[in-house]
Amino acid sequence: MNQRVLVNKAVMDESGTPKTDKYGRPLTEKVESKARVRRKSNLIIAASGTETNTNIEIDVPSQMLVKEGEEIHFIDMDGNDGSGRVVSYEEATNVTGSRVLFRTVFVDGR
Repeated sequence: MNQRVLVNKAVMDESGTPKTDKYGRPLTEKVESKARVRRKSNLIIAASGTETNTNIEIDVPSQMLVKEGEEIHFIDMDGNDGSGRVVSYEEATNVTGSRVLFRTVFVDGR
């Protein structure tokens, strides 16, 4: 499986606030993981009523915690590089709902 993702996660301090550099930009760390990348159009409607079209679906393992708004880089099945911002995600659980099997991340990819 050559499909991989690289997520830029914000670095937090001990109080839980994001660390910033001297220019006020958030510091990030890169986390790499295996993934399943698909090109599929989805219409995401937020709680505020805004509609967003996404064209990339990425399935990541349950250990990979991804939040909305994070920058993500991916390699699809054909070996093409891409990047985008996480718009939304959903969790696939077992029948009883006690364990997360994997997470599906919706990306406005390019």
